[in-house]
Amino acid sequence: MNSVEIKLRTLTPIYTGGIEGKSERLHTQGMLGSMRWWYEAILRGQGVRACDPSRHSCLYNPNSRLNVEEQLCGACLVFGATGYARRFRLDVISQDAPAWPSREQALNIRPYGRTRGWYLNPGLVGMETLRLIGAETEVNRMLALLRFLERYGSIGAKPQHGHGVFRIEEPLHKQDDKNPLEFPAGYQAVGELPDLRVFTFFKFRFNPQSPTWWTQVPGLRELRSRREDWAIIEKQAVQGMVPVSPALKNHIRYGHQWSQSVAVWLFGTLRGNERIRSKISFSWAYRVDSGWEIRGWLYLPQDQTGRIFADYAENTRLLNSVLSDPKSWLQALGLQQDYKVQGEVTLEPQPVTWRPKTTEDVQRFLRDALRMRN
Repeated sequence: MNSVEIKLRTLTPIYTGGIEGKSERLHTQGMLGSMRWWYEAILRGQGVRACDPSRHSCLYNPNSRLNVEEQLCGACLVFGATGYARRFRLDVISQDAPAWPSREQALNIRPYGRTRGWYLNPGLVGMETLRLIGAETEVNRMLALLRFLERYGSIGAKPQHGHGVFRIEEPLHKQDDKNPLEFPAGYQAVGELPDLRVFTFFKFRFNPQSPTWWTQVPGLRELRSRREDWAIIEKQAVQGMVPVSPALKNHIRYGHQWSQSVAVWLFGTLRGNERIRSKISFSWAYRVDSGWEIRGWLYLPQDQTGRIFADYAENTRLLNSVLSDPKSWLQALGLQQDYKVQGEVTLEPQPVTWRPKTTEDVQRFLRDALRMRN
């Protein structure tokens, strides 16, 4: 059995759930859930079958004539399924604290003109030590997965609210030439579930001259009259993290012309019994070097009719024009009038950012992702 410890520093709060939405500690299951979600997307991106765990389609029967590889999908072989234990153990050792004191309600950020807004739970900030225990193969895969998430993804719940961005502080073992996240290409087509073949990752770096640039961000500037909420934002900004995800989501959803069906499908909804998860995620802004950075991702799964995205070409052109233009990001942040602010956008994978990728494209992207460091 191998045992490896990884030290993480939070760049935005990590949230894993808790009683009444108060993340008083990091819950291992919340961490594992997000790791599995990304692991499934990586498998599907290589055409390998990964089930929807909410449907409990993978069941292990030790008395079956089929071997375990024939009974379980690629994700369940590592993360476990009914009758089959997870192949590794994850322990969480924290040196963290709540991003802000517990409150009766989550922080409501509501840009001007919105009647509802976005509710942000505090999450935890600080240092986290994760201990992975298991066979060498599974431990190496989880280490590689964490390296990928450090660069492109997040850990824990509510990534759509900007939570869970981190940096690995303690260096990991040197990556071998063989990529632990690379599998023989399968034949599964792109479907409704997250699949790396239809992901686009984006990053925006900017260098505002004013240390209080965040006071202009829509949704945050409206909090000035609410002393307790404003104090929370001030504290986060001093610590190098600003919750700008509501302003960015507000800008891209309501500042552009989308059909109602596309808007609901792409940005999600929660009304009554209707629950559709957003396909786009923006992080908070976090300090890097002498500037600030925001990152996120978007995926465009294929629906049951066989279409990947309604009016695919037209809508992806709009997405590209919004997400690739630094002026659009500055406008969303309320900084477009400050000519001194410089911004730069990076979209990946290149050069096939918006069209569906092949399994070979995905494998090449994964190799590059593990080879490089932010």
